[in-house]
Amino acid sequence: MTDSISVDPHGLAKVGRQSREVAAAMPTEIARIQGPSDEAAAALRGWRTREALTRCTQAWTDCLRALAAEVDANGANMIATADNYAAADSSVHSSMSYAGADGGGR
Repeated sequence: MTDSISVDPHGLAKVGRQSREVAAAMPTEIARIQGPSDEAAAALRGWRTREALTRCTQAWTDCLRALAAEVDANGANMIATADNYAAADSSVHSSMSYAGADGGGR
């Protein structure tokens, strides 16, 4: 049994673009976390949990920003891979000669 790999360059590029769109939207969503957390921390004056909540929010924000960068990079890589597949397919297609296609065949 022979296993084969099939790639849909158009589909791969589409998923790559969608990934990049999600990554681009993430900073806005991340900012929405900070407001309520900052409000909660402000209400905890004099409590040790205030500092802990602030550090936790910052760590979560940093993690989400790193995730957004990773999702964006993965999307870019998917698009580049799709482009590479399409270029290879086009190159193979244009280099093939069909019997009679060039007037004499090979």
